[in-house]
Amino acid sequence: MTSEEYFETGIYYFERGQFEVAAEAFFRAKKLKPSFIQNRLMFGKTLTLLGANEAAEKEFKYVLKKKPDNADALCFLGSIRTSTGKHGSARELLTEAVRLDPNYPQARALLAECLLCLGRAEEAVKESSIAIELHPNYDTAYYCRAVAHYDLGNW
Repeated sequence: MTSEEYFETGIYYFERGQFEVAAEAFFRAKKLKPSFIQNRLMFGKTLTLLGANEAAEKEFKYVLKKKPDNADALCFLGSIRTSTGKHGSARELLTEAVRLDPNYPQARALLAECLLCLGRAEEAVKESSIAIELHPNYDTAYYCRAVAHYDLGNW
């Protein structure tokens, strides 16, 4: 199979929630064509979902080295940084993702989550509200907004 065929196979399994099989396909595509940016991004996303944050971080850093304006890589790397307590770094990455793509609801919701961790509830309300406007069914954004309002005493 070609790297593109392995990539398409990975997408097929990723969309069905079979992340171990997807990761194997993305890994094989990477071996055949290490410079395939979209594959490296999907491999990183899959590794994140499998809890392999260090390996995922390497994939996102590779993507950003080649394409510094990749909002997806910034967003997912920011998510990893938030989950590992590196909130300052996460805020920078997520803010840049939002700057590059203001209509990216996931980046805005993750930025809201990060801002909550930094004690910046008013900013978290703003970001989570925008995320909800962009994607009205985004549960994470509603949760972040509720927690931010609670932190502000608006309960």
